[in-house]
Amino acid sequence: VIETLGINPLYPMQSTDSSQSKTDEFKEHVAGLYNKHGVEHLEEPVVVMGQTYRELAKVAANYEDSLILVGRHSEGVLHKFLTSQAERIIKLADCPVWIHPHRNMSKLPQTIVCAIDFSETCKRAIEMAIIVAKSCAAKVHFVHVIPESSGYIEMEGELNFYYPNDFLEREALEDSVTEILQETLGEMNFDEVEHEEHIYFGGAADRVNVLCNKLNTDLLVIGISSHSAFERMFMGSTVRWLLNKTENDILIVK
Repeated sequence: VIETLGINPLYPMQSTDSSQSKTDEFKEHVAGLYNKHGVEHLEEPVVVMGQTYRELAKVAANYEDSLILVGRHSEGVLHKFLTSQAERIIKLADCPVWIHPHRNMSKLPQTIVCAIDFSETCKRAIEMAIIVAKSCAAKVHFVHVIPESSGYIEMEGELNFYYPNDFLEREALEDSVTEILQETLGEMNFDEVEHEEHIYFGGAADRVNVLCNKLNTDLLVIGISSHSAFERMFMGSTVRWLLNKTENDILIVK
C-alpha cells in the first residue's frame, strides 16, 4: 500500500506510471524472497494507494480464507494514546490478523500459546491455533485467566459468563473452570497436536505475558468477539497491551 494521504509533500501522487513503477519494484523484491526460501509459485503482487489499514482490509476481503500478516514497526509514546496501525487493521479486517514484532527473526512457531475466554470466537481461535500447530509440528499451550477483581463480573460480554457467583471458593472456581476448559477442548480435533492446559488467577494481560515469557513462546493466539467488544473491553487494556508490549508474534482471530 502506497500512502498518499498526509501533510508530507513528498508523498507520491496517484497515477498509472507511479502505480506500475511500484508494482514492478515490489514484484522484483517479493520474487527474491520467494527464491530465497525455495518457493516457486508467486501470486501477482497487488499495489494500491490510500490508507494502509483500509486498503489491506479491502484486499483481504476479496479472497476467501484470507490472513493479513503485518510487521509491528511503530512504537513510542504516541501509541500509548493513539491507536497503532495494527489496531486499525484489526478493527476493520474480517479475517485473522498476524502481527510480527520487528525485533524478532522470522521463523516457524514451535511453541504456541492460545488465550481462552470460552466465547464463540474463542473456539475459532483454538481451531486456528491447532491449524498452525499442525503445519509447524508445534505444541499448543491453552491458558485461561480467572480474574480476581469482583468488579470484573459487571463487565459486558462472554468473559464473565462463567463467574456467576462472586463468592465461590478459589479452589471450587478453579475446578469448575478446569471442567469447562476440558469440555471446550474436547470438542476440537487435535489429531496428533501436542497440547497442555494452564489456569491462573490474576490480571489477564500480565498472566498471559508471564506464561509467554516462561515458555519462550513464538506465537500468541487471541480471539476477540466483535469490534465493539474489542474497543470497549480490550483496546485500553488486555489485547492492546499485549499488541504493543509482547515480543512474540500475535495472531488475532475474530
